[in-house]
Amino acid sequence: MMSQLWLVKREIIENCKEKLIDIYGWSGSVLIIVAYAMTTMESTKKITIDVFNLYGSSAMTLICYRQKVWQPMILEIVWFGFSLNSLFRNLDFY
Repeated sequence: MMSQLWLVKREIIENCKEKLIDIYGWSGSVLIIVAYAMTTMESTKKITIDVFNLYGSSAMTLICYRQKVWQPMILEIVWFGFSLNSLFRNLDFY
């Protein structure tokens, strides 16, 4: 009985984990699109754009890694690097 409960609990935890990762990936995709739209519309909210790009590229990197899709993962790592550089510039770190 106890081992069955443990297995059910483990399955619930795994399902929740997968759902949260899916939500993280989808929200990252949406934020990359929003950041691109803001850039295209010449938004002055540069830090917001940078944060959206950082979040989105990290989410996409995780999804690509989990699915072993290496080419887009490299793209997202580079995207993250550019976004981080842009954020530092917009915050006057250097």
